[in-house]
Amino acid sequence: MLTRLIPLFKRSLWALLALSVCASANVFAIDAQSLWLPASYQELAPGLRKMALAVEADERCVKVMRGTLHASSQRHIPVYNITCRGADRRTFAVVVDGLTADMEFQGDAPVEIKGFDEKRIQAAWQKCEIFLQKKTRFMHSMKRLQQGRPAPDSSQLGAVTFILDFDAEDLQGKPLHYRATCFASNDVSAKLRIGPRPKPQL
Repeated sequence: MLTRLIPLFKRSLWALLALSVCASANVFAIDAQSLWLPASYQELAPGLRKMALAVEADERCVKVMRGTLHASSQRHIPVYNITCRGADRRTFAVVVDGLTADMEFQGDAPVEIKGFDEKRIQAAWQKCEIFLQKKTRFMHSMKRLQQGRPAPDSSQLGAVTFILDFDAEDLQGKPLHYRATCFASNDVSAKLRIGPRPKPQL
C-alpha cells in the first residue's frame, strides 16, 4: 500500500511546485516596455527592474505600469520613479532609492507640486483628458495601457506633465503604439502631444 502511495505523492508534489512557479511568474510579470531608461543609462537597467519588482510585491501596488529614472536621479545615486495601479484602478507614483530600496508612496498623501496643489493638478488632468479623447476619437481599437490619472511628473519648476501610453490599429489592422504627453504650467492651461511610443531599451 505504501509503495503505491509514494509515486502518487511525488506526482502531487511536482504539480504543486509547477503551480507555484506559474503563480509567481504571473504575479511578478512586468512588461519590458513598461521600463525605460535613456540609452546612456543602460547600466542601471537591472536595478530598475529589481526595484520595480520590489514595488509590485507591495500590497498597495496591484501592477507596475511604468518605470523610469526620477528627475532627482544621478548616475552614482539612482532614484527610480515607478508608476503603480492600485486596487481602486487609480495610478500613483512610488519614488524608490536605488541604493537603499526605500520607497516613498506618493499616493499616501495629496500631491503637491511646486505651485500645483491637488486641485490644480486634477483640473489640468481633466483638460488633458478632454484633449486626449478629442484627438483619439477616430482611432481604431484604441486601448489605454493604464486606467485613471497618470502619476504627475514634477521635474520642471512650476509645471506638471502627464504621460499616458496607449495602443490602436491602422485601417489594415496593424498595431500602433502611441504615447500621449500633456503639459500644464502657470502660463499654459494644458497642451497635449501624441507621438510614437519609444521602443523599450531593456
